[in-house]
Amino acid sequence: EAAERLERWADVARFKEEELGLLVEPREVLRAARALAELYEQRLQDPEAAARVWERAYQASPEESLSMASVPTALARLYTAQGRHRELLALLEQELAHIDGQLGALPPLPPGGQSGRNFSGPIGAGADNRARRDLSERRRDLLLRQAQLLQDPLRDSATAATRYEQVLADFPDDP
Repeated sequence: EAAERLERWADVARFKEEELGLLVEPREVLRAARALAELYEQRLQDPEAAARVWERAYQASPEESLSMASVPTALARLYTAQGRHRELLALLEQELAHIDGQLGALPPLPPGGQSGRNFSGPIGAGADNRARRDLSERRRDLLLRQAQLLQDPLRDSATAATRYEQVLADFPDDP
């Protein structure tokens, strides 16, 4: 606290690093990681250190990290800014697998309901349908982001085309 008041950010970071190392409960690790990563990025202008903190939190609890949108969002932003395209692609793959798992855990659609991930028609009311719609939209966004990343900086047109084809198959009526 005193170091913060004196704006001795490097000392604050060392203290928060020690604190993070002692935590074991996933939510607490993520809370402390967020504070430390923000300190590195905003006060110390050290995006590499911020990415290392997020990576550490992610490795400590991948499932918990993926369920908190701030973790993959922060890592994606930092990886993009640092030109770490392969790491970003791997993160997007993990997030996509997590979403596919969540979609698979939802109850099946009722007879006559829509099948697969194609949501071109109206979606009925209910939490499951909203969750299915939200997850499917996030899945589409991840596939598009992967395709763009593969196409431009990574120059893998064949794999990029596969991602675009997945989007078209899953969302044929989506512009």
